[in-house]
Amino acid sequence: MAIFKISPLTDVLKEEDIENLQNEMGKLGAALVEQDDDLDQGIETEIEDEILVEFMDSLDEEHAGADIYVPGLFTEMLSAGDFRVTSLQNLIDALENLQDELGIEDPESPEDEEEEEIIDDEDEDIIDDFGGTRAPLKKLWYEFYRAANDAIEGDSNLIVKV
Repeated sequence: MAIFKISPLTDVLKEEDIENLQNEMGKLGAALVEQDDDLDQGIETEIEDEILVEFMDSLDEEHAGADIYVPGLFTEMLSAGDFRVTSLQNLIDALENLQDELGIEDPESPEDEEEEEIIDDEDEDIIDDFGGTRAPLKKLWYEFYRAANDAIEGDSNLIVKV
C-alpha cells in the first residue's frame, strides 16, 4: 500500500540530513520552505505493488521518481539520508508528460470509477509502455496529481512511502 503524506521533513529525516539537503538545494538556488510541524495530512491508497513499481519506473524515466518532493524550482535529484528528493514542480511536469501516454484528458476531473472499469474493444488488448492496463495507472496518476497539488497549495512536502 502506498501512502502519500504531506508533512514536514522532520517526520522522515534527521536534522543532519535536512541541513545537508538545505545546502544542496542552496547550490541550485532553491531553499527549503519553513513549515509548521503540526502539518500532517496522510492519504493512504491501496495499490498493487507491481503497478506502483511500473508507475515509479515511468517517473524515473522522466527524472522525477523520488521519495520526497519539496517546494522549489529545480529538476535535479538530490539525496537526503536514504531518500531521493526532487521538487514538486518536477513531479508535476513529469505527470503532465505522462498524461498523454495514459490518455488522461482533464487532470482536474478524474474519470468515474465505472468509466475506469470499462475498457472499449480498441483498448481491451492494449498493453501500453507501462506494461499493464491503463485504468490502475490512471488511478495512481490522479492520486499523485492530487497529492502534489495539495502539497504545493500548502507550501509543504509530499512524502511517498511504499
